[in-house]
Amino acid sequence: QQCGACHEFPKVAPLLSGPGLLKSYPFDESLVQKIRAGGTTGMPGYGTARLSDAQLTDLVAYLRSRR
Repeated sequence: QQCGACHEFPKVAPLLSGPGLLKSYPFDESLVQKIRAGGTTGMPGYGTARLSDAQLTDLVAYLRSRR
């Protein structure tokens, strides 16, 4: 929900699907680390208080399914 504000519609951040995501984050763990830590240009980190490990696992699976 919150991710789409930057990652989908004015496209100020990389898209959350397709070959770009797979190239940047070829392994689930690298994507998990990025979501947990956040970015250097404004993306907040989503620690366990905001997303449980199970929710994050589901989110990564969803993002991977959006080819």
